[in-house]
Amino acid sequence: MNDEVEWLEHQIQTLSERCDKLEKENFELKRCINVAINNLEKQNSDAKKHLKGVEVKDNVYKPNFKKPQWDNK
Repeated sequence: MNDEVEWLEHQIQTLSERCDKLEKENFELKRCINVAINNLEKQNSDAKKHLKGVEVKDNVYKPNFKKPQWDNK
């Protein structure tokens, strides 16, 4: 009976430690996801402003297309 109690206490302690570890991982994952969402929202906003012709300070991807031949003449 005593061995069973000790085993159960050990199991409870192990599960408690695992729960703490998972809670920390979950917090970090949520934080990373929120940072990624914020970055994507900012990039999306900057891209929209750039497409509308508003000056944006950050580096927004600007493709360089060749001018059509009829413009070169």
